[in-house]
Amino acid sequence: MGKSIIVVKSITYAMRGQQLLNNYGISAYIERNLGAASKYGCGYSIRVKTNEAARAAEILKSYGIRVVDILPIGGGGA
Repeated sequence: MGKSIIVVKSITYAMRGQQLLNNYGISAYIERNLGAASKYGCGYSIRVKTNEAARAAEILKSYGIRVVDILPIGGGGA
């Protein structure tokens, strides 16, 4: 199963988002932005399984965490 990163505006949002998603049963990990994600400015994103990315983004948005982009990052589990 692939992984995706959810790009957020700050490390604070990444940390809040990780905790929030874990509370919803979604395994989430904070990662430094590399490659394509680095163009957004913030140095951090939240990594989740690709099949959970859309749900995770909706949860984050519902709690006021702005999702900048969702980018697939390859194979393997999250």
